[in-house]
Amino acid sequence: MKKIQYQYCLLLVIALGLLASCKDESLWVYDTTKLPTGAYARMLATPPATDTIPSFGATDFPFQAEISGVKSADQVTSLDIQVRYLNGSDGSVIKDYVSLGSITSWAIVANTTDLPRGVVSFKGADILTALGLQPSNLASKNLIEFATTLKLKDGRTFSVANYDPNLNNSFYAAVYEFITELR
Repeated sequence: MKKIQYQYCLLLVIALGLLASCKDESLWVYDTTKLPTGAYARMLATPPATDTIPSFGATDFPFQAEISGVKSADQVTSLDIQVRYLNGSDGSVIKDYVSLGSITSWAIVANTTDLPRGVVSFKGADILTALGLQPSNLASKNLIEFATTLKLKDGRTFSVANYDPNLNNSFYAAVYEFITELR
C-alpha cells in the first residue's frame, strides 16, 4: 500500500514539475489600449415628446449631450442635428431630413462626470424655417423627427445608420433619434 502511495506521490511531483517548467511563449497580437472604441452622445436634454400646434413656433427644442467613449473634448468635432416631418398615421415622409444645426462647443463641466458636454436649443420657428413649412402646414398627430450624428476628429461618425444591429436593443438606436408628436 505504501509503495502505491509512493508511486502516486512520485507521479504527482513529476507532473507538477513538468507543468511548472513549461514556458508560455504566447504573444499579445494586439495592444488592446490602441484598439478603437465606439462613442455615443448620452442626451441630458431632449425635445419634448409632444407639442401643440398653436404654441409650436415658440416652443424650445433643447439638445444637451454628454459624449461617452472619448477622453477629452478635443476629440469631438460636432453633434449634427437633422429634422424631418412625418405623417403620423402611416409614418410616410412629408419633408425629408434637413440640417437643423450642430453642437460644436464642448467642455468638461465641473462637479459632473468627466465627459465633454455641449448644448444647443432651437425654437419651433427655426424648425419650420429649416423644413420650409408654415404653421398652417402642421397637422395634428403628425411627427417632427430629429436625428443626430456624432462626429469625432479622427473621422469616425456615429448615428442610427451605423449602430450595431447585433445588439438588438432599441437603447443603442434611441440615442440618435427623437420624435415630437403634434397635437
